Amino acid sequence: MDDGSKSLEQSLEMLRMAAAAGTTDLVCTPHANTEYKFAPDLIAERMRELEAGIGGAIRLYTGCDFHLSFDNIQDAIANPRRYTINKNHYLLVEFSDMLIFRNTAEIFARLRDAGMVPIITHPERNALLQLRLDEIAQWVEEGALVQVTGFSLLGHFGRKAAEFSKALLGRRLVHFIASDGHDLRHQIGRAHV
Repeated sequence: MDDGSKSLEQSLEMLRMAAAAGTTDLVCTPHANTEYKFAPDLIAERMRELEAGIGGAIRLYTGCDFHLSFDNIQDAIANPRRYTINKNHYLLVEFSDMLIFRNTAEIFARLRDAGMVPIITHPERNALLQLRLDEIAQWVEEGALVQVTGFSLLGHFGRKAAEFSKALLGRRLVHFIASDGHDLRHQIGRAHV
């Protein structure tokens, strides 16, 4: 869709590799940020192509790497199922590498009040979040969840990402481990931990 696979053929090959590695369910997560426009109709069309091409080998769901911005937050609150995984409750929240809002706890509360559960994605790969372990713990205590990338735990994103992943695990703050597969080189099945 955006920073992932560049063709239907590559996407289908990634799905076949994931299925061969034992993956049964997969969430496709294009971005909603200043670089990529989130287009639900196009996403639905691409999902139909993938489902037809994979023939039921993996169950596919839509989601979104949702960036916190004023417009995105307002739209998500007005349309709570637009960005969530499988149009249910879980919202993958990706933080900027440049700024963490001081009122993040309030933003998360507003998202929760609208029926969404924020899932903080790959905080171990964000230098600003690496400095906010206690804040992450507070957000989790208030109802947020945390997802780390399997490759981070294996050291593929560097020592700091691996150490912070382990610190999150040590504090029992990790709820999901993601593959974050973007192409055949960073394939889905290899990230299982």
